[in-house]
Amino acid sequence: GGVRLLRGLALICIVPLAVKAFVNPAILASCGLLYASLLIQALAVGVIIAAVLVSSHTKAVWVFKLPALVWVGRVSYGLYLWHYPIISVLKTLSLPYVVVLLIYFPVTVMVTASSFYLLESPCLKLKERFA
Repeated sequence: GGVRLLRGLALICIVPLAVKAFVNPAILASCGLLYASLLIQALAVGVIIAAVLVSSHTKAVWVFKLPALVWVGRVSYGLYLWHYPIISVLKTLSLPYVVVLLIYFPVTVMVTASSFYLLESPCLKLKERFA
Protein backbone atom coordinates (compact mmCIF):
# COMPACT_ATOMS: atom_id res chain seq x y z
CA GLY A 1 0.00 0.00 0.00
CA GLY A 2 0.85 3.66 0.31
CA VAL A 3 2.78 3.29 3.56
CA ARG A 4 5.00 0.62 2.03
CA LEU A 5 5.67 2.83 -1.00
CA LEU A 6 6.49 5.79 1.27
CA ARG A 7 8.94 3.67 3.28
CA GLY A 8 10.63 2.52 0.07
CA LEU A 9 10.92 6.11 -1.12
CA ALA A 10 12.38 7.11 2.23
CA LEU A 11 15.12 4.50 1.87
CA ILE A 12 15.90 5.77 -1.62
CA CYS A 13 15.97 9.37 -0.32
CA ILE A 14 18.86 8.53 1.99
CA VAL A 15 21.15 8.23 -1.04
CA PRO A 16 20.97 11.86 -2.27
CA LEU A 17 21.32 13.10 1.31
CA ALA A 18 24.46 11.04 1.82
CA VAL A 19 25.91 12.19 -1.50
CA LYS A 20 25.06 15.84 -0.82
CA ALA A 21 26.80 15.67 2.55
CA PHE A 22 30.14 15.01 0.89
CA VAL A 23 29.92 17.07 -2.29
CA ASN A 24 31.51 20.49 -2.19
CA PRO A 25 28.75 23.11 -2.64
CA ALA A 26 31.13 25.11 -4.86
CA ILE A 27 31.08 22.24 -7.37
CA LEU A 28 27.28 22.20 -7.38
CA ALA A 29 27.21 25.99 -7.77
CA SER A 30 29.67 25.92 -10.67
CA CYS A 31 27.39 23.44 -12.46
CA GLY A 32 24.31 25.52 -11.70
CA LEU A 33 22.95 22.73 -9.49
CA LEU A 34 23.20 24.24 -6.01
CA TYR A 35 19.57 25.32 -5.69
CA ALA A 36 18.30 22.13 -7.31
CA SER A 37 20.36 20.09 -4.85
CA LEU A 38 18.91 22.07 -1.93
CA LEU A 39 15.39 21.41 -3.22
CA ILE A 40 16.14 17.69 -3.58
CA GLN A 41 17.61 17.67 -0.07
CA ALA A 42 14.49 19.33 1.40
CA LEU A 43 12.15 16.96 -0.44
CA ALA A 44 14.18 13.93 0.64
CA VAL A 45 14.06 14.98 4.29
CA GLY A 46 10.32 15.58 3.96
CA VAL A 47 9.75 12.09 2.54
CA ILE A 48 11.82 10.51 5.31
CA ILE A 49 9.93 12.39 8.03
CA ALA A 50 6.56 11.50 6.45
CA ALA A 51 7.57 7.82 6.30
CA VAL A 52 8.49 7.85 9.97
CA LEU A 53 5.27 9.60 10.95
CA VAL A 54 3.00 7.09 9.18
CA SER A 55 5.05 4.05 10.10
CA SER A 56 3.71 1.75 12.75
CA HIS A 57 7.05 -0.03 12.92
CA THR A 58 8.94 0.66 16.08
CA LYS A 59 12.26 0.50 14.19
CA ALA A 60 11.52 3.77 12.40
CA VAL A 61 10.45 5.50 15.60
CA TRP A 62 13.34 3.91 17.51
CA VAL A 63 15.84 5.85 15.39
CA PHE A 64 14.43 9.15 16.67
CA LYS A 65 14.72 7.95 20.24
CA LEU A 66 18.46 7.36 19.96
CA PRO A 67 20.21 9.39 22.70
CA ALA A 68 22.44 11.14 20.18
CA LEU A 69 19.47 12.37 18.15
CA VAL A 70 17.57 13.40 21.29
CA TRP A 71 20.63 15.40 22.35
CA VAL A 72 20.84 17.06 18.92
CA GLY A 73 17.19 18.03 19.32
CA ARG A 74 17.89 19.51 22.73
CA VAL A 75 20.84 21.62 21.52
CA SER A 76 19.46 22.34 18.04
CA TYR A 77 19.07 26.09 18.58
CA GLY A 78 22.76 26.43 19.49
CA LEU A 79 23.66 24.19 16.57
CA TYR A 80 21.67 26.48 14.30
CA LEU A 81 23.39 29.58 15.72
CA TRP A 82 26.95 28.26 15.65
CA HIS A 83 27.18 26.20 12.46
CA TYR A 84 27.34 29.10 10.03
CA PRO A 85 30.04 31.19 11.72
CA ILE A 86 32.19 28.08 12.16
CA ILE A 87 31.91 26.96 8.54
CA SER A 88 32.49 30.55 7.39
CA VAL A 89 35.76 30.80 9.31
CA LEU A 90 36.89 27.39 8.07
CA LYS A 91 36.18 28.36 4.46
CA THR A 92 38.64 31.26 4.76
CA LEU A 93 41.48 28.82 5.50
CA SER A 94 41.54 27.52 1.90
CA LEU A 95 41.68 23.90 3.01
CA PRO A 96 40.41 20.99 0.91
CA TYR A 97 36.66 20.50 1.36
CA VAL A 98 37.04 17.08 3.01
CA VAL A 99 39.46 18.55 5.58
CA VAL A 100 36.99 21.39 6.27
CA LEU A 101 34.27 18.79 6.94
CA LEU A 102 36.55 16.75 9.19
CA ILE A 103 37.27 19.85 11.27
CA TYR A 104 33.78 21.35 11.02
CA PHE A 105 31.75 18.53 12.56
CA PRO A 106 33.70 18.02 15.81
CA VAL A 107 34.32 21.76 16.31
CA THR A 108 30.63 22.54 15.78
CA VAL A 109 29.60 19.84 18.26
CA MET A 110 32.12 21.08 20.84
CA VAL A 111 31.12 24.74 20.50
CA THR A 112 27.41 23.87 20.54
CA ALA A 113 27.79 21.67 23.64
CA SER A 114 29.86 24.31 25.42
CA SER A 115 27.33 26.99 24.58
CA PHE A 116 24.43 24.81 25.71
CA TYR A 117 25.91 23.70 29.03
CA LEU A 118 27.76 26.90 29.96
CA LEU A 119 25.33 29.53 28.69
CA GLU A 120 21.92 28.30 27.57
CA SER A 121 21.17 25.86 30.41
CA PRO A 122 22.14 28.28 33.22
CA CYS A 123 20.03 31.02 31.57
CA LEU A 124 17.06 28.66 31.33
CA LYS A 125 17.45 27.82 35.03
CA LEU A 126 17.42 31.54 35.84
CA LYS A 127 14.24 31.91 33.84
CA GLU A 128 12.61 29.15 35.90
CA ARG A 129 13.85 30.76 39.11
CA PHE A 130 12.33 34.16 38.36
CA ALA A 131 9.19 33.00 36.53
